[in-house]
Amino acid sequence: MRKSVWLLGAALVVSLTTCLWLWSALRNERASHQLEIERLTRLSSASSLPSARPKREESASVGASPAPEESGANVPAREEPAADEDWMDEQRRLLKDPKYFEARLEERRAELVGWRDDAMRLLGFSRKDADTLVAAYAERYLRLLSREPENVDASPEGLQPAREAADADERAYQDHLRDLVGEEKRASWETFLESRFARRQVETLRTSLDRIDALRDEQIEPLVSALYRESAEHQRQKEEYLASLPAEDLTAELQLRYFERSRELLLEANRRKHSAGARILSSTQLKRFDEMLDAEVKEQEASQRAALVQSEIEARQPKAN
Repeated sequence: MRKSVWLLGAALVVSLTTCLWLWSALRNERASHQLEIERLTRLSSASSLPSARPKREESASVGASPAPEESGANVPAREEPAADEDWMDEQRRLLKDPKYFEARLEERRAELVGWRDDAMRLLGFSRKDADTLVAAYAERYLRLLSREPENVDASPEGLQPAREAADADERAYQDHLRDLVGEEKRASWETFLESRFARRQVETLRTSLDRIDALRDEQIEPLVSALYRESAEHQRQKEEYLASLPAEDLTAELQLRYFERSRELLLEANRRKHSAGARILSSTQLKRFDEMLDAEVKEQEASQRAALVQSEIEARQPKAN
């Protein structure tokens, strides 16, 4: 059973991108986005990969203001899935009340005022269009949160309806944005949201450099674009690999294989990021950037080691009837 849950989470990573975005946002709001997300279906199933907990996507102040739930300040460690489920159950119940829904919607819009300002400043949007996009984002967040969880068959055949439903939901949302502000602004807004992790990386680099080696304004956006492009390719490769995993119970061998391939993909992505950075950064800046990338690899390795130890301990425990 534990393996089926793991495989379900892995398979859903490939297709349920909308729910992935929501889960990332939910984790950080409840503790104190970022969206990306990992998803309601995954959360209601208790867990997915018995690996390190998914890294929280954070926003950055380089060119973009962090949404409240994405900032790292005063965010305690994530509680166990059961506590998350309790919180989500309570929210689903409360959101059925129209007054509570409107109050939460107003709250979300206020929390995302930085995004509105960034859309005006960086993307050249009017205040009306920026407000419209933030409101649509906030409303979708709450409507996804208010949905009742569904039991999903973890087999490839059982997952297909969930994939189709998630794809249809995403298409409907993007069509809605297109109707509101047009295709050009919709695409710019989505790219802005998706590039938040890259902006966080650039902000981390900026704050770590001495004044003499500080990033220049003309370096920031090219570096954000390059990191966003390589991160997107990294994500595509991970999803492709996850989709190739056999639909079988989780074994230590399969888990180890996943971790090894995950590390290889991260190293490949970091090599591409290094090459991209070398065309933009000075030698001193590039050295610090490489140190950041190395630290990311070490963090993943430590997290995976902890997960393997956890799996070994759980494997020794007697199974409940």
